[in-house]
Amino acid sequence: MQRPYSKVQLEFEGDQLGGRFSGDNLISFVIVFVEDYEKKSWKEAARTEKQKGLHPKWTKKILVNFYLTCTQRIKIVVFQNDGKSQQDYIGEKKIKIVQLICSQTKERVFELQNAKDPQNQRGSIKVKAEEIQENLLLKMEWNGSKLDKRGVFGKANPYLFFSRCTNPTTNEFLKVAQTEVVQKNINPKWNKIEISSFSLCQNDYQNPIKIECWDLVSKSDKKQIGSFTTTLDEIQNQKRREFALINPRLQKKKKKYKNSGIIQLKSIETQRQSSIVDFLSDKFDFRLVIGIDFTISNGKPNFPESLHFITSEVHNPYEKIIKSVGGSVTQISPNQGIPVFGFGAKININKELRLSHCFPVNGNIQNPECNGIEEVLRSYKNALGHISLAGPTNVSLIIQVACKIMMQEPKNTNYYVVLIMIDGDITDFEETKEALLDASYWPIMVVFVGIGDNEFTQMDYFNHLKEDPIIIGEKKLQFDNAVFIRYLDYQTQHPNIFTMKALEKITDHFIPSFQSRDKIPKTKN
Repeated sequence: MQRPYSKVQLEFEGDQLGGRFSGDNLISFVIVFVEDYEKKSWKEAARTEKQKGLHPKWTKKILVNFYLTCTQRIKIVVFQNDGKSQQDYIGEKKIKIVQLICSQTKERVFELQNAKDPQNQRGSIKVKAEEIQENLLLKMEWNGSKLDKRGVFGKANPYLFFSRCTNPTTNEFLKVAQTEVVQKNINPKWNKIEISSFSLCQNDYQNPIKIECWDLVSKSDKKQIGSFTTTLDEIQNQKRREFALINPRLQKKKKKYKNSGIIQLKSIETQRQSSIVDFLSDKFDFRLVIGIDFTISNGKPNFPESLHFITSEVHNPYEKIIKSVGGSVTQISPNQGIPVFGFGAKININKELRLSHCFPVNGNIQNPECNGIEEVLRSYKNALGHISLAGPTNVSLIIQVACKIMMQEPKNTNYYVVLIMIDGDITDFEETKEALLDASYWPIMVVFVGIGDNEFTQMDYFNHLKEDPIIIGEKKLQFDNAVFIRYLDYQTQHPNIFTMKALEKITDHFIPSFQSRDKIPKTKN
């Protein structure tokens, strides 16, 4: 389970709460439930104190976890009693946290609903939300001492990798930052590195952080010197200043092995940093662009084994991914149009079928946008009846078009999630790398989703752009701006689990991609 992005504090105020009781001694209270999507049930999070009257203002504030990249609901239930032993269910309201916390006012009034008594008004409840998070910008200086070198007279070209633990059970780590390479030096002093506390440990000060030291032997070859594990609590409070690098291979091989060098924390500074919620509250938005694979390898849509087979009984993989990933992105900014493009098919151009690597799925060249996920699904189904599946699987043009759409916006305050669904390895690999390189100068994250049972041997490359950034000529990738995920690995799990994994890199990429272009929220600096 992914850690929450932050916590949200909720306050409640009732108005005209009406039930079957009357009198001056009426007492009301609120219970907040969070949706357990894996168990398909509701779990009580907390409840307020009891307050008298028809217009209660509860003083107890309730904390709930906030997950930015999935559909997350809470249920607010109000009860009332007569001050004695009788209790009445007033009503309830289900809401999505993201639509509340990301609004400018951060408060809304909801009419309470009671399915047992739909005719009578049961009153309303005002909900106010506040993000509780201290997202810190960490500025750290690290030195190395007596690092292992290559051979008796050799040197090392060392650099550090920082990774956070994403799954303590399986000991999985995600690389989040790295220093520059110091040439030919076994006692390196690296430049100050800046990273947010959320990126480094998701604001969990006890979450393990792995720091690895590598030796860049050549452009295509690197060798691990050693690594160690620490926590932000240990680093920030400077409980330790020196860490021994351990190389497991050498540790097993040499009986008198001690370490492969020492890494020293020279200094650490912290300052408060804006969160993604601060950006979204200040009219920054998410925007979704979708690319759909219409190559012949998907199978003819009228056959049940086709990945594009349409039936009223169950959604095909493309529909499921559009609903889960697309739905999670658009819930943050529901009023944004969704440009949807197809690739790898022959389409009718001037009464002639021609191969296209980027065509509007809704058939409207002037306006390829759909209004909401349901219209995306309708346009997708309709397109299957008007195109001819072909190939090859070229996706670079989809990324280029997304960049052009962004550059045409006057304010450039939208963060683009480009969802590209493919049924096999792409055939324009080098062109796609170049497109990602150009896109890395903009707030754009490209999410490749592999559909079907192909191996996708090429695509894992895009999960390692932080440690192996794209370099073409003198241009270098500015940010790790792509991810590949295989849908088959998650299709038996709840859609939220797949979606959070697919959108995992957004929380690390969002803020730096805007700050690099001097775009910051006015609400907090």
